[in-house]
Amino acid sequence: MKIYPACITSTKQAEREISMSVHRKAAIIPLEVASMALGVPSAKIIGPERGPVIVTRARALFAYLASTECGMSDQTIADHMKRDRASVTHMLKLVESIRDHEQVDQWLDQITTRALKPPAPCETTLKLFLGTNLDDFQKARPALRSDAPLPWGADKALAGIAAKYDTTPKKLLSRAVPVFQKHEAWKALYQFKPSTGRQVFTQERIATLSGVTKAAVSRALREDSANRGKTGKG
Repeated sequence: MKIYPACITSTKQAEREISMSVHRKAAIIPLEVASMALGVPSAKIIGPERGPVIVTRARALFAYLASTECGMSDQTIADHMKRDRASVTHMLKLVESIRDHEQVDQWLDQITTRALKPPAPCETTLKLFLGTNLDDFQKARPALRSDAPLPWGADKALAGIAAKYDTTPKKLLSRAVPVFQKHEAWKALYQFKPSTGRQVFTQERIATLSGVTKAAVSRALREDSANRGKTGKG
């Protein structure tokens, strides 16, 4: 005999809830990969707002990865994004059609083989993936190449530190700056939260932006926390 929470009134609904709890964990990987690859926060990808084309394409990329790499059904993906199944089916067909472009096809292959550090698209590939709406392309501001703007929210999180050291937000994450400046930048990113309250920059993402290991970022944040603790006691 199966025992379900009191709020679940049918066996079918219960099995669906249990299935979703398993798939939610599986969905984290394609969601974060799509987020890092296009510089769009995860909260926006699964959020209710339609958003600019960069957001809708990131949503389509998440659906495509969840389907092809994780084997999720269209309905399960739709449940994650709180959309109907027809919308997900349309997203999958859209990515398949865009994949006819050789550059996009190669980029998607790279994403699936380098999921822990997905490559950002070059400018030409991004334009093909987003379509021909250049206004939306200019608003997108994803991480294209090493000289491109930082992902969403990063420049805001680093602005004060950049002004303090008379440098640029992007340079704070390079190997050229002193260690204490870089660690201060990591701390600002890690503590930054948008109005939704969701943490945008995880330790993994900070490590990816800086070209270092997650262990290095984690160690620096722990040392900073310990130092602040000692200062507080004093």
